[in-house]
Amino acid sequence: MSDLHQRGIGYPYASAAASPSPWQPSPWAPQRTDERRPAFTAHPAGAPTPFTGWTPPSSSAPPWPVASPAQWAPGAYPPPGRPRRTSRTYAIVGVVAAAVAMCAVVAVIATGSTPSQPAPQGSDTTTAPASPSLPPPSPAPTIAVNALTGLLPDPAAINAIMGTSAMVLVPDPAPDKMWTADIDRPDCLGTYHPAELANYQGSGWIAVQTQMLREPGENWTHSVSQAVISFASAQAATDFASQQGAKWQRCMGVAATVTDTTSHERYTFTVDRVDNQNGTLTARFTYEGLAGWGCQRALTAHNNVVIDVRACSDAPTDQAAKIAASIAGRAA
Repeated sequence: MSDLHQRGIGYPYASAAASPSPWQPSPWAPQRTDERRPAFTAHPAGAPTPFTGWTPPSSSAPPWPVASPAQWAPGAYPPPGRPRRTSRTYAIVGVVAAAVAMCAVVAVIATGSTPSQPAPQGSDTTTAPASPSLPPPSPAPTIAVNALTGLLPDPAAINAIMGTSAMVLVPDPAPDKMWTADIDRPDCLGTYHPAELANYQGSGWIAVQTQMLREPGENWTHSVSQAVISFASAQAATDFASQQGAKWQRCMGVAATVTDTTSHERYTFTVDRVDNQNGTLTARFTYEGLAGWGCQRALTAHNNVVIDVRACSDAPTDQAAKIAASIAGRAA
């Protein structure tokens, strides 16, 4: 600031003429006695001739006082604060900024922001070869028609499941034919007895093998009817089983009357429960007028074969489902 004052910079209207009288403060700049800004002093003798004729610009705030070149000193404003940063501080800040920038570049490279670029030659990065896609497993071969008879459990196995030992096969001159019965509710025929011809009509079935077992004579207390029905494919067998599930549900709580086509006897039964036990459709019904006598029905599909079973006794539980599981095990 002293140098600028001596060179006249910042005072564009200064006059080069010397004042004949000693220098005095301008009328507009009163003497200040506060500690922040030193008061003006008279121009000492022998000092250089000061500039005269300068008119300060108008301002609402008091102007900065002009001091003699030899005695000028800056004011204390602004008040002291934190020490100014030295050149060493700025150097440290620059180094830190450069380090942060370098870390950012390294992070971008490490995250692989350009994955589409190939790895440089000689890199240790290796790409594991893609695993060859395995072909889907081949479906199990369908069960032949001539194998159907061998799927049905023998009397000893049936007796063990039914909790008795006296059941025998009922002679059947046509085990490869479906049974027939008349019912007043055709949609519920499937819940009454296995392998009923009217129930399988139009399903696409190919062949059937049936068996009936019970104690000898007229006073038997256990009865089992079991059948295996062959379809063209596993999907066809599964579709039929699914359709039966919907029909059986609609028959729950419905009383239906059946007429035996041979003896012409009439029986009325009511389905009181329909379930799905691990993929096997089951139903339980009781006969009207026969206290305690009832039957369980079970139907499931295994490969291209539908397994259709009825087990009756004075206290039916899940015997039909167990027989169906035994047949499925023999077909595996």
